[in-house]
Amino acid sequence: MDSILSKIRKLNNLTEGRGATPEEAASAAAKVQALLFEHNLSLSDVDTGEPEPAEPYGKTDYDLEANRNTVQWKRTLLYGIAKANFCTAVTQSGKTTMTLIGKKSNIEVVVYLYLYLSSEVERLAKEASRTVLQRKAAYSVAFCRGAASTIYHRLQAERRQAETTATHFGTAKATSNALALRNAETDLQAAILKIYGVPLRSTSTRSAIGNYDGYRSGQAAGHGISINRGVGHGSQSRQLT
Repeated sequence: MDSILSKIRKLNNLTEGRGATPEEAASAAAKVQALLFEHNLSLSDVDTGEPEPAEPYGKTDYDLEANRNTVQWKRTLLYGIAKANFCTAVTQSGKTTMTLIGKKSNIEVVVYLYLYLSSEVERLAKEASRTVLQRKAAYSVAFCRGAASTIYHRLQAERRQAETTATHFGTAKATSNALALRNAETDLQAAILKIYGVPLRSTSTRSAIGNYDGYRSGQAAGHGISINRGVGHGSQSRQLT
């Protein structure tokens, strides 16, 4: 256990403020989450050995920094990241803002990973569109949509795998982890009900893909983007610095 605690402390020190790149910091945050969850720890356990008090759920509006061409894929991306990290993201009709609901520490992780992944998608789209001679803008938008869709499905698959893995450490550990996962989902739904007064309904919107070559290229690129293995495995108490 001392070795695990030491590893978590070292990973927790990998921040941009201490010289890490955004990719290194996001990857370290995800690995911290995975280790905390696997060993039934919180950051308070790591720092002080004291149990961490319950963290309340809340909501915050987050601007996607999108326009009418990019808002759809950015909504998909943020929603997928939120679902993988014990949160949800609610679309605000007619706006480029979404409402994030979850614990503050988890929302911080969601925002951090969104900034990293959306930037990576846009960078790859820009690179890929350099060789496109016609309808470059349509190609780029479709590329981003394809990449975001792939990342969304990868995140959900990793979350399902994490849940499966977390409940196969032995009877006592499996029971504890399964209960923690159920409680996290129950608490999130209770927070949503308190905020909105009714349960949220999932809806999907579809629009024509403007450029199939771009979309397929984006899908392929989405498989190669690092989504920081461990996202969604974690403790519900990750505080970014």
